[in-house]
This record gives sequence, structure tokens and C-alpha cells, in this order.
Amino acid sequence: MSLTTECRTRWSVHPVVLASLLIASCSGDAETPASVDPPSDETAPTTLAISADLFNGSVSFLDLDALVASDGTRDDALVERVQLAPPDQQGPLTVAVTADGARAVVLLSQGVLAFVGGRFAVDTDALPSTGSGVVILDLDTRHVLAEFPTEDLPIMVAIDDRLDRAFVSLFGGADTNGSVAVYDLDTLEEVERVKVAPFVEGLALNDAGTRGAVIGATAGLYLFDPANLSGSLSDTPLHLADDSSGVAFISGTERRSNSCTRHTVRRSWMES
Repeated sequence: MSLTTECRTRWSVHPVVLASLLIASCSGDAETPASVDPPSDETAPTTLAISADLFNGSVSFLDLDALVASDGTRDDALVERVQLAPPDQQGPLTVAVTADGARAVVLLSQGVLAFVGGRFAVDTDALPSTGSGVVILDLDTRHVLAEFPTEDLPIMVAIDDRLDRAFVSLFGGADTNGSVAVYDLDTLEEVERVKVAPFVEGLALNDAGTRGAVIGATAGLYLFDPANLSGSLSDTPLHLADDSSGVAFISGTERRSNSCTRHTVRRSWMES
């Protein structure tokens, strides 16, 4: 996700988000230094990328141009690395950046690796079971502004820049409803949490910030108004294929794409 608005990082660059689960690169980065000297003005990166390093417990700031160069390496591209979790706790699963590039929301979570990790040669028995939470990071100073521990696993995050809030899906389980938690990025508080259904995963907001969608994997899709989550969440879900997990709004429209992962991926198109 490339942001076209100039951000307030100390090198006036544009954050983008890299894939959060890169098994091969994460497992081999244990010796990467926590930080490196920032580049001079002459060599400052034009595009800054942020990766969630799940198995290292960190987020990395990378020069994207150097990373995608034909002879580029991660070590060459590394600008700075910020440690957020110790090795025995859950690390960053994914990261989302505000439109002005001022702050990032990082989810500390093993996600659904306990269910699907074996497909990626992950030892699911060795996955940490503690340390899940939501972290708000200042991208200018690289400092943690707030951390919200969660008993439930955070799965996905969507930022409403109009309200300056982050919406986070919390997984739940077979016998426990998952929920959507809302964090105010200005006051740095959790301001709302609403129970939804078991196995809450997919979460998305439309471009205008007027419609949100969240998926309970075994229940279906719920819609809500981001300005009034508890008062507008659908009473009855729209039933989807079993194990539906992802949702995204089509930019500039009220259409949504939903995915289901059981043995195949299915996509459906719906009007809000």
C-alpha cells in the first residue's frame, strides 16, 4: 500500500506496508542489528517500507528502492529495526499506516498459524501463547505511543483516517464470540469493543469511512457504520461459504470482495 501523502518521518518519505508473513526471511534475520545509522539527506530513501517481522518480534524500516533493486538485499535496504516483543512472546503479525504517515498500528499475534502453520513448515507446538496485543507506533520518532494487551488474538486492522481511529478484529474461538475493538489514535485509548461472532477474521472499511465490514468465519458477513459500531452492527449476518476469512471494499464503490479458504479460494461480489 503506497501512500501519496507526505509523511512526518524524519526523512520525509512515504511508508508502504510489506507482506507481514514472510516465513523464509523472518526465520533467518535473528542476527540483524536492532538499528542502523540513518542515511544522510543525499542518500535518504524516496520510499520507506515497513515490514512486520513475526518471528523476530520487530518491525523493520526498509528503503524499498534498494530492496527491489536487481542486486538488492534486505541488509542493504534496512534503515532501522524496532524491537516490540521478546522471543518468547507473540510478534508483529501485520501493520497498518495512517494516511499522513504519522503513526502505525501493529498487531502482536500468531494469527491463525496454530491452524495453518503446518502448511508453511511452522512448528505449531512451539508457537508462543502470550504477548498478544495492539501497539501504536510513532513513525517520526519510532517510539511506542501505546500498547494494549489482549487476551484474544488480533487478526486484522483497518484505519479510519476521518475519525482517527483503528478498528481491530479479535478472533474469539469456537465457544467464544470474537469482537471488533476500536482505538482512538489521538487520545490513545480503547474506546469501544463489540462482540460479533466466533472466529472473527476479515475486517475492512470503505474509502469514505462510511461503511465497515467484518467476517465471522462460520457465521458470515456483518456490516456497520464506523461512526457508530455498537449501534449499527448487523443483527443478522449475510451467510457466506464455510470458513470465509477475508473482505475488502472495491475502491470508489460500495462493492465488496470476500474470500473463503478451506481447500480453495472463492471470491464473491456484493453490493453494500
